[in-house]
Amino acid sequence: MIDYSNYIPEETKEIKNLVNKIFNHTLFTGENEKWIMHKEPFREEFSDGGCIDFYQLEHSVPHIVHIIKKLQHYKPKTILEIGMNVCSFSIVSKLVLGDVKVYSIDRQPKFEERKNEVNNFFGEELITSYIGNSDRTLCRNWVNQRSYDLAWIDGKHDKVTAMYDIMTAYYNNIPIIMCDNYDDYTGVKPAIETLKEYINVKDIDINYHIFTLQNLGANRNVIFGYDRLDDNFFVPNGYPSHFKWIEDVVKYKEEYGAEKVVHNLFREFQTNQKLVDDITGKFLYPVEQFGAFDKLIGKDENYKDFCFLKNVKPSTLKRLQSGEGKIVVFALEESRVELEEMIFFHNVLDEYGINQNNVYYIFGNNWSLEFQYKNWCKSDNKINIVNSFEQLYLKGSDWFTLGEQPITFAESSRLYSHKDEIRKHKFVCFNRRIRPHRYALIAMLHHNNLLKNNLVSFSLELGKDLNHLGVNRKPDLDTMTRICGKTFLRDTYIDYFDELLKMSPKTIDYENLTNIQGPGFESRYPYESSYFSIVTETAFPEPTYFSTEKIYRPMLHFHPFIVYGSPYTLKNLRELGFKTFSPFIDESYDEVLSSFKRMQLITKEVKRLCSMSLEELNSWYYEMKDILLHNRQLMKEYGVLYTESQHKIFEDIYELS
Repeated sequence: MIDYSNYIPEETKEIKNLVNKIFNHTLFTGENEKWIMHKEPFREEFSDGGCIDFYQLEHSVPHIVHIIKKLQHYKPKTILEIGMNVCSFSIVSKLVLGDVKVYSIDRQPKFEERKNEVNNFFGEELITSYIGNSDRTLCRNWVNQRSYDLAWIDGKHDKVTAMYDIMTAYYNNIPIIMCDNYDDYTGVKPAIETLKEYINVKDIDINYHIFTLQNLGANRNVIFGYDRLDDNFFVPNGYPSHFKWIEDVVKYKEEYGAEKVVHNLFREFQTNQKLVDDITGKFLYPVEQFGAFDKLIGKDENYKDFCFLKNVKPSTLKRLQSGEGKIVVFALEESRVELEEMIFFHNVLDEYGINQNNVYYIFGNNWSLEFQYKNWCKSDNKINIVNSFEQLYLKGSDWFTLGEQPITFAESSRLYSHKDEIRKHKFVCFNRRIRPHRYALIAMLHHNNLLKNNLVSFSLELGKDLNHLGVNRKPDLDTMTRICGKTFLRDTYIDYFDELLKMSPKTIDYENLTNIQGPGFESRYPYESSYFSIVTETAFPEPTYFSTEKIYRPMLHFHPFIVYGSPYTLKNLRELGFKTFSPFIDESYDEVLSSFKRMQLITKEVKRLCSMSLEELNSWYYEMKDILLHNRQLMKEYGVLYTESQHKIFEDIYELS
């Protein structure tokens, strides 16, 4: 037996004996050394990536001592191990604890051989394994089948994978989370630093590049107050008190002759709901906006009696007037809000005696409204306008929930293995609801013979709730003038309507456009068969600037893009950490406020790119590989943080109360 105690002269005899027992164990010596060697060429084929390293004993022995002490201190019975340190870590755990079970995750089936060898040696199922990616819903479902006392996370992963693995342990309420390889060479360190802004953990220590965290759990102390409880269901605040609760929006309209203005939305972010009458002290008063903001606040003349404030319980209203309760309007997936609506809301709050400072309007991503509102409002009392970026986080989260379906998102391997494969089309352009500005773009593409041989979807027929061109369901002169100017092209584009109607519907990935919604509908094939996207956002000539989930979709599919949307959309993306595509794409259009001039620049750039051959576009595309990889990775990072990012908004508001 080799004596390894000279590496740890200050340790107790018990620790020295355990170290010698571990390093001399038959599963680590002789023929089995191939599983743990860190510097042999066969490591990629055989090694479990374990924590024992016979080449660097001066580091490896103290490293194991640290693990031994942690195991002795916490005495876990059930351990979740992610990253297939499974063999060496599990053997150490068995030799230290005796009675322990390890549930391990790895994407490589080859490690099953080593797992079986270890289990056979001990004559028990010490290790139960899941073979597959840890960042998938199927894996998380497997993890959630049991509870654990400790998580051991192998750190030789990228930042996003490390974040997801830590969050898996966090959501499972595993009390102790140990992360290996906390250094400047793996994704663990940046993952932890990012997550600590969102989750409730306590640093225990960092030794031998192992970061040990205590999971304090999601102490959701935010209290959401409601006026009405029917059959154990909290009816949305602002719902008419004399109406019976009807969940179905169609039946509601049939019953009451109007659209709903509030609905039970985003309840997953409300973990502590109570009746306001049962709350002592501060609370948030959620108003879950459904549909247009002008209906919710009664600005729409047809909905003035449905203003949510008319339906606040009188006793609750007094507490809102006193500031004890904060009104929080949930509009997380809305971004189209104009200044005149916010001014109207500001004045309505005055009428009800509610200080605007105690009101929060939380919506998607709008970078013009707050600036415009503050310029208008000269008093100190201002509605708090908060961007949730919910659609960004949610779109990233789609990658985890849909990514395991083979038709969904493009694989990163395509950026390497399909480089010489010439794609069939130059661009893809999705258009579901045809708003006036989208019609102008489609007409422009038709005018330049770019609908043919490219992937463009649209539907102009009536009766499908897809043609949103106005009263006559035809392009209106005012919008077309703002986009095209008083030009011959404007009239030409308008005259294309009948031709385009005959082509309609044009579909790409889903034949029935009526059933398609924004988030959750993905197909990789259009992106993999084209080189860039023209993203037709919800707004183009409007004075309010915002974006939706549409702008994030191409980034999940490794696609460069031109944005047919609000000014400063690209600037906003860069502020969020994404990279855009200059000089490969002329992006000067982004800072042009005039919709007419912006349309001209976009048209010019689309025509330039489409003048290139497919072979030229292929070379052009792969020059942007690093940008495409960066954006996809960042989208996944936002996706990991989806739930916690939204929780944090409400927690911050509550703490400020």
